[in-house]
Amino acid sequence: MKKTFLLATSILFYFFSYSQQNPNSLKWYEINSKNAKIIFPKGFENEAQKAANLIDYIYPLETKTLKKQPKKIPLIIYNQSTTSNAFVGLRPWRSAWYITPSQYAADLGTEDWFYLLASHEYRHAVQYTTSNQHFTKFMNIMFGETGILMGQYSYPFWYFEGDAVCMETALSDNGRGRLPQFDMGIRTMILSNKNVSYDLAKFRSYKTFYPDHYKLGWLLTSYAREKYGADIWNKTIETSSKYSFWPYAFSLALKHHTGLNEQDLYYNAMESLDSAWTEKTKDLKVTDAKIINNSEKKSWTKYTEVNFIDDDNFIVKKGSMKSDITTFYMIDKNGNEHKIKPTDAGIISTSNGKVVWARQYPDPRWQLRNYSDIVILDINTKKEKRLTKKQKFFAPALSPDGKMIAVVELKENRKSSLVILDSKTGNEIYRYEDTDDNFYRTPSWDNKNQKVVFTRSNGNGTVLSIYDIKTNSVKDIGKKSDENIGRPVFYKNFILYNSPFNGIGNIYAINIDTNERFQITSRKFGAYNPKVKNDRMVFIDYSVDGYDIAEVNLKDIKWKSIGKVKNVALNTANIIQKQEQNKNMLKPNLIPNKEFEVKKYNKLKDAFKVHSWGMYIVPPETFTEDDEFSFEPEIGFSIYTANILNTLYSSLNASYNFNEEAFNSYATVLFKKYYPTFSLSGGWAERNVMYSTKDDVTNTRIFVNDNWDEYYSSLNTNIPLNFSSGIYYRGANIGATYTYINRTDKDYRYFDESGNGDFSTLGYYGSIYAFRHQATQDINPKFGYFLYAKYQDTPFNTDIYGHQFSFLSSFYLPGFAKHHSLNFKLNYEKQRSDINSDYYWFESPISFPRGQDYFAYSELKTFNVNYSLPVWYPDINFGPLAFFKRVRANIFYDYAIANNFNEDITLNSVGAELFIQMHVFRLGLPIEIGGRISYLDDGTFVPEFLMLSIPF
Repeated sequence: MKKTFLLATSILFYFFSYSQQNPNSLKWYEINSKNAKIIFPKGFENEAQKAANLIDYIYPLETKTLKKQPKKIPLIIYNQSTTSNAFVGLRPWRSAWYITPSQYAADLGTEDWFYLLASHEYRHAVQYTTSNQHFTKFMNIMFGETGILMGQYSYPFWYFEGDAVCMETALSDNGRGRLPQFDMGIRTMILSNKNVSYDLAKFRSYKTFYPDHYKLGWLLTSYAREKYGADIWNKTIETSSKYSFWPYAFSLALKHHTGLNEQDLYYNAMESLDSAWTEKTKDLKVTDAKIINNSEKKSWTKYTEVNFIDDDNFIVKKGSMKSDITTFYMIDKNGNEHKIKPTDAGIISTSNGKVVWARQYPDPRWQLRNYSDIVILDINTKKEKRLTKKQKFFAPALSPDGKMIAVVELKENRKSSLVILDSKTGNEIYRYEDTDDNFYRTPSWDNKNQKVVFTRSNGNGTVLSIYDIKTNSVKDIGKKSDENIGRPVFYKNFILYNSPFNGIGNIYAINIDTNERFQITSRKFGAYNPKVKNDRMVFIDYSVDGYDIAEVNLKDIKWKSIGKVKNVALNTANIIQKQEQNKNMLKPNLIPNKEFEVKKYNKLKDAFKVHSWGMYIVPPETFTEDDEFSFEPEIGFSIYTANILNTLYSSLNASYNFNEEAFNSYATVLFKKYYPTFSLSGGWAERNVMYSTKDDVTNTRIFVNDNWDEYYSSLNTNIPLNFSSGIYYRGANIGATYTYINRTDKDYRYFDESGNGDFSTLGYYGSIYAFRHQATQDINPKFGYFLYAKYQDTPFNTDIYGHQFSFLSSFYLPGFAKHHSLNFKLNYEKQRSDINSDYYWFESPISFPRGQDYFAYSELKTFNVNYSLPVWYPDINFGPLAFFKRVRANIFYDYAIANNFNEDITLNSVGAELFIQMHVFRLGLPIEIGGRISYLDDGTFVPEFLMLSIPF
């Protein structure tokens, strides 16, 4: 029977992610406070005490306007990673903080990193708890923690992050709600009369830029609080949880309490913001500036990190909605652009024809340990060199003579240092270590190669500081404050820096000797990241079409004394703050300093914590929980457990295999603590194999549908490795599997075959892959490959035996136009080579030509060609039922040669697939549906309906 159905349309569950691990050498300890269990590595006790005090302190503050009180939460602190991140999650219930703050102060602010994480992330814990009532609570009982997520499926992403940004803003005098760069994108669109529909704003687009759900969420949640009261979201979530089975539950609950559904709220908020921002900026005097880049923008484009190469040329990073991934370009004084090479660079610095930046390198095995090393690029030769190894350096700055690099170092105890490196060897020359809890950002040199300016931040604020190499000392310029200053550079006896002082991000100056301050630029939407050469200043300017490179002469523009600068910021942040505690609550003198007991973390207590149960789906060509590649689509029901440190998982499962159309049930335990991972499984499986063989009586080839049952136990070990860096994801995996099988109820037998019995199999497998990063409109990687090989046999049995060798490969190349993709697959499989009746058939990982029925053969060779291309980016909605984002097509040709006992069978199919990516019922996650038509070698057409992705 043809399989016209590949993936079920009604599945609402998926495998929980088998998360990343820390090095096994780490020793873990715990602190138990009233509201959190802090789990942390040895040597991090002081910071863990601060985290425990913070959670207990912030608990009543976070539950004032969302009124449900969360149960005690495990909080894991990761100090081996250079990633700036944190989360609160379910399956299992826990939070995690990564200790590295971002160097981008304009994006995240200069608030103490732990203060920001506590105020923002703990609000997510309150959100989960508030939603878990009424019908959502029933779902929680029925499906575990997955049921809570199901109950939130109507909630827009902007609510979760917007509400959390409200809290980080309300509980401090910092927070992203106070940063003009945070709302700059939407503010610019509104003031430029570029209006977009709610669906596009919510779901975003492949062709039209719109800021992410954090920014949209802050504006919508704060507007609703300002207009309808501080408890509007508590009311909305409480009501929506009664009807959380309904896809419009959130929107209808919002309308019940405000008279506006979520779409109406968006339009009202945008109209209100338009009036407010227009009024605030009506008398704004704009500084004239020359825009250097003059290439036609075919879509929203981002020029960032401009640096002088010499008097006539600049280097920038450039990316756009329609272009390739971010790329280095050299731009001359006339605006002509010359491509250098694609890059992963963040903050860059340039001198003497060299560019430096910090690149993240993973530990091959331990995903939660990585490094940030300095990379140097020669602009002329386009060759890169990794200058340091296994360090945690950030925001490198080349000295003007090109001989030294100033970097920020962050140690595993959260202590910052300023380190000066030799630019040729990477060796340390100078070091300044802070005795306080300051975090350093974005150093920059003076033109004499003697001093470095940078910012220092802690819970008491941020200050500009100058490090003197000769004296190995630091001098602060001005006083610490909550002003979100950043990216300082020297100019004569001034320091220029970013600041949101007037409510729009602009460039300011402070006199090093007198501390007198001035506003240098007054751009309409935002100006950031100055670079100076003589009296010329270039910077990043913002407009409705994206980021540009702008230039001014510092002698020609008017410098405005700070006392004369008019603030045009809206009062929203202060209004939200009044609704909470009406003052900055995140100050060091307000937070308790209680000493909690520290003890070793007992891993056994959390070893088998049941968190969820329900249906799952495994699409074809997916990594499984064993880090092995699965080529067989499967659907099933499971009960899941996981420990807090991501090292032990287990599940009870019942599933259906689409390839063999067979059921199985099994239990699995996965252990990832050690360098090789281990998994143990056991269960029962139906086997249903159709193959061709030779009838001994008639001496003719016949097709046999062979069925039997298997009871099995299996031990698997493997080593997943990650070598990703730069613009490529790279990795490898090697492993081995031992399986004991007892076969019963075998239908088909030869005259001399017993058919049933027990035996063992051994398997060995390995894979390697490399995939280039994808641009916004890429369907597949521009370049990439995947290679997989597996051999398995029955070495300990003479009555029932078998062997199988499989090799699979996939290669990606660019197509004939931008974002088109050409994919080749070459696969080979060898199973039985004779007609022995006691042969055991292994499951095949290779797919047959599309549209063809599957049969097992002793030898199989396949070749596939796919040409994928985008067809249309409609960005249109069908009322509240669907929003269509992308239509893509795939043209394919499949060829296979199947052999049994020297008899070849050739199979072909050619056809086309068409897929539509869309959001249905205004739900946040997209689905992709489509159809396929295959033309077979026997002249028949086979239509099929597909659903490729169900991201639940």
